[in-house]
Amino acid sequence: MKYQAVCNNRPQPDSPLCGAALLDEDAQPLKIFLYHSFHDFLGRLLSDSALEKMMDDSCDDLMSSIRNGEPIPVLVTDVFGAEFVRTFKGPDGKKLFID
Repeated sequence: MKYQAVCNNRPQPDSPLCGAALLDEDAQPLKIFLYHSFHDFLGRLLSDSALEKMMDDSCDDLMSSIRNGEPIPVLVTDVFGAEFVRTFKGPDGKKLFID
């Protein structure tokens, strides 16, 4: 596998290229960044019935609070209290995404 030898990042549009070396003398990366497959993560997440119930309950609780006319909280301590999540429409443009 061939790796990029130097960093070509620009922290800001008018900044010069970073230019830092990314490889050692054997052309191997100085730092290795591991990541997990999103599809594997999502599959494991959705196959855990306890986690699925917790996610479903969060959506159900939010829908209940919207139907009951509860106001959007002034101090949001959970993403489900945010106005964006409370008003975000699904693909049809009518139904709420969490419904």
